Amino acid sequence: MNDLIRAIHSAQDLEKKVEYYFTMTGGEKLSLLQDLGKRKSEDTGIFLNAVYPQETDKEVRKLIRKSIFRLRSSGVKVEEPRAK
Repeated sequence: MNDLIRAIHSAQDLEKKVEYYFTMTGGEKLSLLQDLGKRKSEDTGIFLNAVYPQETDKEVRKLIRKSIFRLRSSGVKVEEPRAK
């Protein structure tokens, strides 16, 4: 999981990151999102916005919205999450 966090902050392919995210279990997703919520970078916001529309778990979607709100509140430029 730490590899994914490092990959999110590097300039690797976003599609591969999103694809890997959806292979994770619900608990792993929650743990990852809690770690990402502590990081303040635009790359994190881009990743969160990429996974939000495809996420089906209500609790995970709520955590994604909270993380995006924290990023925006700290001054990081991040778009509002949009559902399909």
